[in-house]
Amino acid sequence: MSVPVLGSVIASMSLDSKEVGLTDFARSERPPIAIPFFTFRIMVGCGLLMLLVAWGGTLLSLKERLLKRRALLWTVFLCFPLPFIATLTGWFTAEVGRQPWTVYGLLRTADAVTPFLTPRAATGSLLVFCATYVFIFAFGTYYIYKLLKGGPAEDPPHTPPVALPNRPLSVAADLSTTVK
Repeated sequence: MSVPVLGSVIASMSLDSKEVGLTDFARSERPPIAIPFFTFRIMVGCGLLMLLVAWGGTLLSLKERLLKRRALLWTVFLCFPLPFIATLTGWFTAEVGRQPWTVYGLLRTADAVTPFLTPRAATGSLLVFCATYVFIFAFGTYYIYKLLKGGPAEDPPHTPPVALPNRPLSVAADLSTTVK
């Protein structure tokens, strides 16, 4: 008896189905390999790095040493572009990995091109999207930098609770913690 392969369970919900690989398809039906291979790893690496930084920040926060660790705060700041990079590389993985099909078995990418879309219009659209993303990225980086440069916010001064006219006992919970 052979050990079932996880891919066969995912693909067919059966433990004994045949595992299908790229070599089972004709070369003309295969997607490019290098782009999805590397973009997937970049996407996962960005996600793991973000998790590591978040877990480190949580651990230091629980030990109440977060604000004393300037290196972690700079690391958080420098990790700002990671979600954007992870999103883009995930998109590249999905889009390049499904080539040469737009809809598998029904519509090839070459047949899905809009007939009236000129290279000039596509280039213009791409440039507008790139400019928009560069603006958003630059502004976001500047904004996060200003927030970090300002430091942590001070705790607001404690004000005594005020009872609402229609609920005079609304401060009872607050008073019970202050009066012993």
